[in-house]
Amino acid sequence: MPRGGPCGRRCRRDRCRGIATPIPCGAIRPDPGWTPAGVLGRSGVQLETPRMTADEIMTTDLVTVEETTTIGEAYRLLSELSIRHLPVCTGGEIAGMLSDRDFRSLGLDAVTDMSRMDDLTARMSGPVSNLMSGGILTVDRGAEVKEIIDLMVDEKVGAVPVVDGDSNELVGLVSYVDVLRALRESLD
Repeated sequence: MPRGGPCGRRCRRDRCRGIATPIPCGAIRPDPGWTPAGVLGRSGVQLETPRMTADEIMTTDLVTVEETTTIGEAYRLLSELSIRHLPVCTGGEIAGMLSDRDFRSLGLDAVTDMSRMDDLTARMSGPVSNLMSGGILTVDRGAEVKEIIDLMVDEKVGAVPVVDGDSNELVGLVSYVDVLRALRESLD
């Protein structure tokens, strides 16, 4: 029996399953109005979730660093605090973002000889501005969660900084964990 959704065609990722309105196989996006509220429960009953905003689900107790902070110090913060995203700020405004992915790109686990160790030591003493992702995508605190999900999926990012629309000051961060936590709570 071929795998696939309600359309009966073979789907690479079973995109048709679990969506309120079946979509053609191979389609990239579900219906334009699809939100987490369009997910079907196991009973086949459509689950309704209220429209949530960034302000409701964001993490506000943030640890940030300045652009001049060393890469080594930023790595220590990520490790000790068990966090994956570290906003880089200048004067309270977001200037860039560091993630655990950025540190993996340094090859910390691939140090096999002293020459590589010397190179890594030199890089770790440099400023985070050498490693951070710049040109960050941000959302306003009133942004709907669906908009944030679309942004995260389309841009392949794990977190989006939330800024105050008037001052452009960093006020929070919405990560994929925040989105999943909010969805889980709405399903209870």
